[in-house]
Order: sequence, then C-alpha cells, then structure tokens
Amino acid sequence: MSHCGFVPTPAELSHGARVSCSVHAPSIPTHPWRPLHVLAVSVAGARAWHTRSPIPWSRTMTKKLLAAFLLSTALVSAGCGDDHPEEEGVDAEACEHLQEGPATAVISNMGTNNPPPEIRADHRRYDITLMSGSEGNQGMVAFAASEAADYVIYTNADVPLSVTTSSGEAVEIEESTSSSKGCTDIKGRHVVPLTVGTHYLTFGPTSVATFGVLIEESHGDHGHEH
Repeated sequence: MSHCGFVPTPAELSHGARVSCSVHAPSIPTHPWRPLHVLAVSVAGARAWHTRSPIPWSRTMTKKLLAAFLLSTALVSAGCGDDHPEEEGVDAEACEHLQEGPATAVISNMGTNNPPPEIRADHRRYDITLMSGSEGNQGMVAFAASEAADYVIYTNADVPLSVTTSSGEAVEIEESTSSSKGCTDIKGRHVVPLTVGTHYLTFGPTSVATFGVLIEESHGDHGHEH
C-alpha cells in the first residue's frame, strides 16, 4: 500500500529532502519512529534510505523491501500473458487435424451445373481437388454456418480464397495469413465472420491441384474427442 503526502519544510528542503511517497507492505513492519518515505531500488544494489536521515537502514530491512518489490513486479508480469490464448489453442487443434485427420476427399466444382459439395466445421480435414482451367486450378465448396460467429478457414497450401453468401454477396475476410506460429503445416489461415446460413468458398486460381481444408470456430473450447 502506498501514500503520497510527505511535504518537507523549508529547512528540510535545504538539506536535500524531497516530496515523496511512502510504501507499506502488509508483511513488512514499519519503523515506529522513522516512517519510510522513499524506496530506492537500483541494479547496483538495493538500499532503503530514510529521507530525514543520512543513515541507511539495516541489511535485513533492505532485503525485505527488495523482496516485496520483486514480488509485486512478478504479480504484475503474471497478468501480462499472451493476448490471444484461445486463438493459439484453435491453431494447435487445427494443426493436429491437418496432420493426422480424420480426412474426407472432396471434388469441387464451380456450381454451374451441380451444387458445390459441402464441407463442415467438424474437426475434419477435407482434401479438396480443384477443377483445371486455362487460368489455373479453381473450385468451390459450400459451408453452412450453424451460428453467427468468426470462423477460421485453414489450408495446408497457400491458395487464394474468396467467400460469398448463397445469394452471391461477397463476405469480407477479416484476417488472412500464410502461416501460423508453431505449425508449419498451416499455409493459409483466414478469419471470416459468417452469419447463419450457407456460404460458398472459392479457392484459386492456383497451380495447386489438391490440398487440405479445415474449418474451426475462432473462439471457445471444443471439448471433443480426437
């Protein structure tokens, strides 16, 4: 606990006294005649000095004050952890499924003559084969979002992605990266806000013929068996 309010007299100012704050730790007893007004901690060596006296406190009190200071610093640091623990958890799970499956093979189309095949956010890797064309390989799949949320679309190849609603309206991709910290198998990571309903994911054009796709919600624990 700290308190700022010590105001030295003119005479004290002439001797180098300063306006300062007192620091009191519950586990550290204060001196009955010399209340601590200044806590000075330095790299060269920690010493607590009383502003009214040129005599340094005892080594025991210095150690106690230094220990209290370091403890408070550690507690503050403990609260400054990773800002995105849930996202990293989702990435770790996606990495596992991209590597180990389970997997389902899907042949995409462009939805002209037949409806595109559906993939789901069911902790499964979908190995999508694209259609060949003059501009490169390209294909479309459908995804039905069961709830309005941000979804992460993972791929194990760097493939262009665009998303539209069932009515053809473009959906903005909030974030797109070609890698993920801690998982070299993730070559595409796209965060997309989706409303409830069917959406179409179009991959390509690209030189890649077949690649894996996995969809996960970007928040919360999944609580499923691998």
